[in-house]
Amino acid sequence: LFNHQWFKQAKRIAIYVSTFGEIITDEIILRALEDGKEVFIPRIKKGNEHMEMLKLSSKDEFAKLERTTWGIRQHSSDLSPPTYFDGTTTEQNEQLLDLIVMPGVAFTLNGKRLGHGRGYYDRFLLEYSQKCNGAYPKTIALALNLQIIEDLPMSERDVYINQILYST
Repeated sequence: LFNHQWFKQAKRIAIYVSTFGEIITDEIILRALEDGKEVFIPRIKKGNEHMEMLKLSSKDEFAKLERTTWGIRQHSSDLSPPTYFDGTTTEQNEQLLDLIVMPGVAFTLNGKRLGHGRGYYDRFLLEYSQKCNGAYPKTIALALNLQIIEDLPMSERDVYINQILYST
């Protein structure tokens, strides 16, 4: 990923904070911060189907992230005021993300993605597109070789991934 042109050129990236069974993203997050990129990580409030991308300001802030009931590290729900990916404390999100690094359970080489079943990233990308005049950021998924399969069912709400990086 570090050598990928999209990562090198990105100034504003959103990336998942890994949990059990996912490719570990800690080094990627820390490297992006070191490189001076604006880094945004997901936050899901308990009882809410909405995922928001909030700015991660420093390595120290990353080290202090709290674990949710599901073991996912994220900003606490009382973060005040949160900074969204548009640089404001509102959800208007007028500035664009350059890249989103996404998790998943399974992938196809033509960009189909099976997430963890809640649709957070698909909904986020659709909402993002609506708020940003139809724009989508570039998307990359990180996968293990065994996560690459021949085909996956897709619905009209599912969003394809631009590229999948995996070891061969």
